[in-house]
Amino acid sequence: MLLNTTFVIRPQRFEYRSGINPAFKFASSYSSNLHLLFILHNTTNKPEPRTFLLQQQLEERVQEFAFDSSFIFNSNKIKKLKEHVATTATDLLLFFLSTKSLWEDLFTDSITHEMA
Repeated sequence: MLLNTTFVIRPQRFEYRSGINPAFKFASSYSSNLHLLFILHNTTNKPEPRTFLLQQQLEERVQEFAFDSSFIFNSNKIKKLKEHVATTATDLLLFFLSTKSLWEDLFTDSITHEMA
């Protein structure tokens, strides 16, 4: 079974988390096409995906997949995220957005809540 998986990443706030490894294992077990969707504040700080992955020690994990990357900007993030999901026929959407603690996350609006 082929699965289209999108990892939503906000590079300005991203920090490696142990939860990302099981996500890669899950995606790998379904021979996923991996989509990396970066949410950016503006067009000037657009990261090069391979460099970002290397800095975050994720490049080895991503090499197991056929993957692509794209960028959306804060101003239209929900609309663009919905378009991305429709265009890529995403089956699984994983959010790795923030380095906030659990308590900060509970009391802060987020893109995950907006999408729900």
